Amino acid sequence: MDDKAQQRFEAELCWCIQKLESSLNSGKLKKKQVEDATKTLKTLQSSKAPLVKKRQVMSMQFGNYRSKMEEEDKKIKKALKDVKLKEIAPSKKSSFLRKSSKISGDAPNIDDCNEMKNSDFKFTPSDNNFKFQFDET
Repeated sequence: MDDKAQQRFEAELCWCIQKLESSLNSGKLKKKQVEDATKTLKTLQSSKAPLVKKRQVMSMQFGNYRSKMEEEDKKIKKALKDVKLKEIAPSKKSSFLRKSSKISGDAPNIDDCNEMKNSDFKFTPSDNNFKFQFDET
């Protein structure tokens, strides 16, 4: 096959695989249809299956898949013509929020903590003789 024919076949193969996957993911198929679609999908995705077998499977599953591809292309091109883009002015009420790297409030910042680690602390016991007095009953 020449390069152009190979590219066309690859496009047809991708289209058929995409259609099979979307029908399987839809959940609308019956059990037998799911089995057939799965078998067809495995054949189309196989690197060992011959080209003739893949074309046969594609034709059996989708009929005249080439004309269906062309119809879908026409629909897409028509839909793209109807799409209009327009520029939207930015909102004047928008705001930018910046994440702060400092800790707010009375908590020490990271530099203060590092200074505390470097200094020598001496803990002295307090004279506070506080005890909980629970009644034993």
